This record gives sequence, C-alpha cells and structure tokens, in this order.
Amino acid sequence: MENTISVRIFDFLKNHPPFNFLEQVDLLAIAEKVQVQYFTDDEVIFKQGEPPVDLFYVIHEGAVELFRETEDGKVLIDTCDEGDVFGLRPLIASQAYALTAISKEEALIYAIPTETFLPLLDRNTKVNHFLTSSFAAGERNPYAKNNKGKLFSENEQIWQSGTDLLEIQSIERSKKPVTCKLDRTVQEAAQNMRDKRVGSIVIVDEKDLPVGIITDRDLRNKIVTGDLPLDTNVSKIMSSPVICIPPSTAVADVQIEMIRKGVHHLCVTEDGTVKTPVIGVISEHDLLVVQANNPAVLIREITRAKNGLDLRFIRDKAESLLKKYLFQEVSIAFISNIMSEINDAIIARSIDLALKQLDDEGISRPEANFCWLALGSEGREEQLLRTDQDNALIFEDVSKEDYDSTKNYYLKLSKIITDILNECGFEYCPAEMMASNPRWCLSLTEWKKQFDDWIHRPG
Repeated sequence: MENTISVRIFDFLKNHPPFNFLEQVDLLAIAEKVQVQYFTDDEVIFKQGEPPVDLFYVIHEGAVELFRETEDGKVLIDTCDEGDVFGLRPLIASQAYALTAISKEEALIYAIPTETFLPLLDRNTKVNHFLTSSFAAGERNPYAKNNKGKLFSENEQIWQSGTDLLEIQSIERSKKPVTCKLDRTVQEAAQNMRDKRVGSIVIVDEKDLPVGIITDRDLRNKIVTGDLPLDTNVSKIMSSPVICIPPSTAVADVQIEMIRKGVHHLCVTEDGTVKTPVIGVISEHDLLVVQANNPAVLIREITRAKNGLDLRFIRDKAESLLKKYLFQEVSIAFISNIMSEINDAIIARSIDLALKQLDDEGISRPEANFCWLALGSEGREEQLLRTDQDNALIFEDVSKEDYDSTKNYYLKLSKIITDILNECGFEYCPAEMMASNPRWCLSLTEWKKQFDDWIHRPG
C-alpha cells in the first residue's frame, strides 16, 4: 500500500531546491526517511554550540529565526520560511551549531537524515553546489531571481581592518595586518594581539611571507592550560601551513574554504599563495558580522513584521546601514537600489497587513483586483530617507452596481496602508496625494480619463 505521507512530502520537496535537482527515485527514497516535526511558537530547535544531530531541516509551514548568541544578547542572522533549508552544519561541516534556531510561529518541519542524503552529494553536483553555497553565503536560495539572498555580487571584494569586515570594499592595503617574526615568544605574540585588539596574529619569515598563524584558540588550548610556558617559541604552537586566498575572493568562497580546510581564519595575500606578503586576515566572526548587516536579512525581517512599529524598527536599522554606506563613499546608484528594495518590501508588507486586518474584520474582498502605485521619489527609486508619502491605487473596472462598494473597500484598505506607513515613519502627504484620498483611488477607466485630461487639458 502506498505511503500517503511520503507521497505528500515528495510532492512538496520536488518544488524546492535542491530537491528539484534529484531524480524521482532518489527523492522518493528521501521522502520515505523524512521525520515530520512540529514546533510551537518560540520553541528552540537547536542551540548554538550544541553538537549537531544527524539531521538537516526543510520548513513545510511556518517560520524559523536563526540567531547568533553574543555577550550582548541575540543577533538575528536570518529568517527562514516555507521551502527554506537550514541546519546544514551536520551535513556539510560536522561541527557544533554556529547559530541558534527558534520557531518564529507554529512550524511544521521536515527533518532529513544526513546519512540518507550524503551519498547524493557525491554524485549530484547541482545539489552539492546548492547546499555548499547556501551554507557558506547564508543564502536561502542561490538560484532565486536576482539572487537577492546573496551577500556580495561576483565583482565585489571583502577586506579586513582590525577585525571589521566591511561591505562593498577592496582590501585596505595601507593598514598592515598584525604579524610577528618566527624568533618571537608566545608571550610577545599574545601581548601584540592584546595591544592591537585582534584575535589572531600571522607569523612571518624574514621576507615577511606567512609561515603560520596563532589564534586565541591556540593560546587557550596550549598556553593557558599550562601545557607550554610563556617563553615558548611561536613556531611551537602556530598552525602551519597558512591557508591563503587572493583579495578578489567572494564571501561565499571564503566560507567554503574555511569549511573545507576546517579553519576559522584565512590570510589574504597579494596572489593568494604563501609566496607573497600578507595584506589582511579574515575570520569566521567577520563573515557573521557581514551577514548580520546584510540588506537581504533586513528584507526577510520585513516579511515577518506584524505591525507598523516592527517595520519602523527595521527601517531605522536600514538608515543605520545607509549612514555606513555614505561614510564609506559607496556608489549612490548602489545605495539607491538597496534602499528602494527595502522601501518596496515595507510597502508590500504594509499592504499584506492591511488586507489581513480587513479580512479579520470580516470585510469581504471585492472581485476586482488592484494595483498600488508608488509615486514621487519612491516611484523613481530615489527615496533614501523617509519623506512624506506619495501613492495611488488603481482597481479593475466594475459594474455600476458594484462600483461604490468596490471603491469604499479600497479606500478603507488605502487608509490602513497609509496609517501603517505613517507609523513606520513615512509622514502623510500635506497635499493628500495618497491612495486614501478618493481622487487618488480610481478605477482603470477613471485613471485613463484622468491622464488624458492631464495631457490634453493641463492646468
């Protein structure tokens, strides 16, 4: 007798990457091994630092938030929803979880045994590339339209100054990484690390070429434990050879290299080999900092916002990001694109929240579809700061009998949307050029007539 649960799991997975890359027979075998797990709101799925279980997860319903736990509290790294894959560490790296996963709402999750899936990675390059890229770059789907989950474009570079990894910048060659010579003691190296406030120090030879690296972890495991004295030569505890990358390496490739080599630091050299001087160091922490400040993370937060105050908080964070971009003299075209994406997401979420409010009030939606128009600087994709609102609404033509009820519905909808946007920080238009004004909430035929009047009878 056919297992109907397995068939339903198969029907769901086949529509989501990387499972859509699998042969039908392989996917059916996976579906039969899937464990269906239910989590209530705010329930921990796994915690940062815990040893991984032999499972990774796909969300069937609901949402899951991934947090980085620090001394200052939890930092939201990502929000996953339907079809997203998470908890890949046991499948890719076999290391303790680097993040904490908590259900954002009631969630139905498919848990897939790694032992069932691992053989497929060796013989299916598309699946292998998808999962490795997703794990490294923090992307939910590397093949999504416009690759919006991507941390950096292929042409962009990463750099280190101290321990801060900044977006959209090349390596800062005027600021030397922290190094010490081979003839120094561990105590001297540790004092240098303390004074420069860094978590690693590169050991170089007489030609300033990298021969090893010492990290906080090395000091804890080999010196603080008392295994070796403070006057030990650095060569005795350094990790060698050094893993090097060139300056042009993309963020995803950086983390993939860390995973493959089982290291937490990479040296950036002029040509990516130990034969040229060190010009930077990148740590696993740097990558987490970049991901937490990634605009794509803000947009995913927006899709989970429950009210205007949530949206306002996210927009505040976006303006902090804007200040950083301006300070770093990032291209204004790039900044405009990023802020426009964030503003568009806020408007779209405001519309969803308004529709839900009317549904909850028992007000039926009309048959006529509608389109929200962003006007002014937002419409031109030039709205960097929160200016006043300029918007309009078009709804499909309806019969005379249905016109009043249809228009009244969309006026109510528009009023809620503009109220949410105002709560978010976009002030009402003083001239009332908003969809909540009956003059700016019209049917398709009325808008055509309005434009005809503006063009042929201006003034």
